[in-house]
Amino acid sequence: MHKTGTTSFQMTAKHTGLGALQYLPLTAKNHALEFATLFEDDPGTFRGHQIARRTPEDLSLMRTRFAQEIGQIMDGFSQTDSCKGVIMSAERMSMPAPRVTAATMHRLKDYFSRWCHDFRVYGYVRAPHSFLTSQYQQLLKQGSKSSLKLDCVWPKYRARFEKFDTVFGRDAVSLRKYDKSTLADGDVVVDLAAQMGIHFDPTDIRRVNEGLSLEATALLFAIQRGGPATGANPDVSKLVKRLSDRLRPVGQHRFTLDQTLTAPLIAEHKDDIAWMEHRLDKPMTEPPQTDAIAIATETELLDHAAAARPLLAATDHTALARRADLPLAKLLEWVDDGLRAP
Repeated sequence: MHKTGTTSFQMTAKHTGLGALQYLPLTAKNHALEFATLFEDDPGTFRGHQIARRTPEDLSLMRTRFAQEIGQIMDGFSQTDSCKGVIMSAERMSMPAPRVTAATMHRLKDYFSRWCHDFRVYGYVRAPHSFLTSQYQQLLKQGSKSSLKLDCVWPKYRARFEKFDTVFGRDAVSLRKYDKSTLADGDVVVDLAAQMGIHFDPTDIRRVNEGLSLEATALLFAIQRGGPATGANPDVSKLVKRLSDRLRPVGQHRFTLDQTLTAPLIAEHKDDIAWMEHRLDKPMTEPPQTDAIAIATETELLDHAAAARPLLAATDHTALARRADLPLAKLLEWVDDGLRAP
């Protein structure tokens, strides 16, 4: 599922030899674009398509092209004895129904069954509090969040994972709790690779999409309140992505949501948690994040943004100004506007 280190595995697998396995060599390390376009009922809901303003006619042409291109790749793999398996990876596969359903996965299975006779599904499940915290940051980095309302952030465990058991059979589906204390070497990339029979040299593992510090999170929150409009706009989406990348070095404190924000959601969805615990045969509890600063209100987040403003002012933004035409003065102006916004 999202927020379990999948991006680091994808980046590592795309650029590292996998022995007898092949990582599907598509344009991006994350195969979500091809997965959504080929197999989903409504691929137009894919954020990349919305940002690019693709029409139904565009999607139809892309679907045909992707089917042909992947078919040619799979034909090539099937003609060599050195390839024993192909990996397709996209967190989007775990999107909850009705976005991604059992029918979606049946279409994927039917398509690849022309070349593959055995399917294995590997997934990691993050406990609710840490997932809500991390997913909130992700939505902020996408320009999709300018408040602390969490109503749309719940992971919907059963709607995410039950479809895999239905389509592939429970014996073919390996789900593990995302808990560094139980993962091989405390590392999800190493753990997932080990399940597949892959060994990565530690120097080959690429760390990407790591979380933002409290200070960077607070500044990005303020900038979104005072800066450009958010939403599925290509220019704004690229801008917010660059902002989050450039803010990443700012600050050193860990961010977490306060229990007062997450506990009501966890209580509301106790049946969903119970289903996930039964499927994992593990409790979904998690230790408190004693090394993080918990945020309960937007006012607290803005207070941290104000305190972090000098850190932003002291950061070298030469590269950002060159790529995004954003002088430091404009960033600080947006922070100040966000701090003043009602």
